[in-house]
Amino acid sequence: MRILIASDSYRGVLSGDAVANAIEEGLKRSMLSASVIKQPVADGGEGTVDVLVDHLQGRFVTSTATGLLGDPIEAKWGLLFDDTTAVIEISTASGVETVPIYRRDSMVATTYGTGELIRNALDHGCKEIFLGLGGSGTIDGGLGVLEALGVRFLDANGQLLPRGGRALPRLEAIDATGVDPRIRNGALTVLCDIDTPIFFDGASIAKMFGPQKGCDAHEVVQFDIGFDKLISVIRNHCGVTIGGELYDGASDGAAGSLRALIEARLVSGIDMILSLLRFDKLL
Repeated sequence: MRILIASDSYRGVLSGDAVANAIEEGLKRSMLSASVIKQPVADGGEGTVDVLVDHLQGRFVTSTATGLLGDPIEAKWGLLFDDTTAVIEISTASGVETVPIYRRDSMVATTYGTGELIRNALDHGCKEIFLGLGGSGTIDGGLGVLEALGVRFLDANGQLLPRGGRALPRLEAIDATGVDPRIRNGALTVLCDIDTPIFFDGASIAKMFGPQKGCDAHEVVQFDIGFDKLISVIRNHCGVTIGGELYDGASDGAAGSLRALIEARLVSGIDMILSLLRFDKLL
C-alpha cells in the first residue's frame, strides 16, 4: 500500500510539515504496512510561502513592512526559480493572526504592507510574483496594496484617503498614473483561497468574514456601502466591473481590485500550487 499525505497547515497551530509528520507517526504506530510520501500543500493562505520555498528549492527573504494596524513588522516571503519569481502571502504582513483579537479593527487595518513586499520583490528583479490571499485581517478592498504600488485613492475633495476599510465609503476617484509599471501586464498572479464574489445570495464578503476581523454589525453595513462605492468608482475609472466574477471576493475584495487596476491574474490557489509542486506525479 502507498499513502500520500497532502497536508495543509492549521492556522496558528501547526505547519503543513508538522501535520504531515504527525499523520506519518500515527500510521507508524498503527503498524500498517505501507510506504508513505509526505507533500504539504497550501491554498494561497498561511503556509503558501513555506510550502513553495521548501519544496521548489527556493530561499526565504525577510523585509520590514507596514503591519496590519500600521506598526512595522518583519515579514517573510520567498524567491523561486533562480530568484526570478517571488511568492508572498498577504497573511504575513496583513494577516488576521498578526494582532491579538482585542486589537483587531477592520476600519483601520490595511494591506499596505503587502504592497510593500510586492515592491521589494520587484526591486529584487522578479518578473513574476505569486500573491497568496488567504488569512488576511483586512477589509480594505486591496486599496492598501495598490497604494503601495502607486495608485492614489481620493475623496470628493480630491484628497488622499486614509488607509484601512474606513476609506471605502468615502472613495470618489482613482488616480493610477503613478502605478509602478513593473507590476502591469500579468506580472502578478493572485492565488485565491476562495472563489466567492463580493456579493452573493443576499450576503456579502464583509458579512461572512468581517466578524473574525474585528467588524461589528454596524460596520458590516458600512463595508457593504463601501464595496458598492468601490465597484462603481472602479467601473467609472477603467470600465471594468468587479464584484461578481469568480475569485473577486478573495481577501475581502482585494482580488477584484487587483484584477481591475493592475491586470492581476486571479487563479485557484490550491490548483496553482498543486501544479507548481507537480502533485500529479506523486499519485
